[in-house]
Amino acid sequence: MVRKVCREFCQQLIVEEEFRRLEQPVENDVQQALERELLENRCQNEVNLWGRIILEGFLCYQLCLKHELPVRTRQIPVRNRREALTWACAAQLRRSDLKPEMRLYLIGKRYSIEKGVPGRRSSQLSDIVAQSQPEEGERFVPGSTAIRLGEEYGFGRYAITRYGVYAESIDQLFRTAPQLAALILSGMLEMTQKDVIRVSQLPDQVLRKAEENPEKFVLQNGWRRRKRGRPPAYDGQRSAPEFSQQMLVKQMPSYDPDAEVSGLTLTIPSWISSIQRTHAAAELSAISPSALERLAAQLLCLTQSAEQLMSAIKEVL
Repeated sequence: MVRKVCREFCQQLIVEEEFRRLEQPVENDVQQALERELLENRCQNEVNLWGRIILEGFLCYQLCLKHELPVRTRQIPVRNRREALTWACAAQLRRSDLKPEMRLYLIGKRYSIEKGVPGRRSSQLSDIVAQSQPEEGERFVPGSTAIRLGEEYGFGRYAITRYGVYAESIDQLFRTAPQLAALILSGMLEMTQKDVIRVSQLPDQVLRKAEENPEKFVLQNGWRRRKRGRPPAYDGQRSAPEFSQQMLVKQMPSYDPDAEVSGLTLTIPSWISSIQRTHAAAELSAISPSALERLAAQLLCLTQSAEQLMSAIKEVL
């Protein structure tokens, strides 16, 4: 049910960070246009709620508060937080202006939420998602979570599981380095999914240091990839080899001699942390001999590689 509510009620609505970051921020010109329309015609957009928690419509809510205007609200019939997050992700994924990073994050977030719900019937989950869809009679794809979401969003099941890991890594960064995470989702810092996962596994003290200048941190360690953009259209006046060669030259990244060493320097602390955590928590006597032998072999290889690199470093220092 949609209703208008007064300013006093608006002030009692709750903005939770976990839900707010699911909504992609708009560009300044779009925000200004929305604000002008709001002042001229009053607020016609709905703010979708779960109780008093805002699920969608954060910008509209903020502008209505700013200008002391009533807000149109709609209660979403979800029963718990998991269902609320599922609805919010599905609603945002309907947007046509999503940046690629945001789209993959939302798909991965939805996968991470839904895969952990034991015994949920397909019809129940379909009902939740349907609340964010204007169309009626949309076909629900049965099967595992990854297969179903892959069918819905046009990806393979293994891609969906990778996006789940990517989303969990972004959430980890939001807990320790929120500015860095926000820049990645906005597309301002373009990083591969693998590098985002690697960065999220760094020690907290390294990530807190990175918050001082996230862009410098990413560039210095060679994690930023070239700016994405569509290649220029082939106009038929140049030969295909010449055209391809020009594109390759333009796409060559600048050489950074410190990139490999800097990346390794920041990655090693996460290895040390994993080894120390395993040593402290694992009951080695209960682990199978074959598993211990495999681990010992890898640790030996790691030790030998470290010794070889140390010898090479000593030769140049």
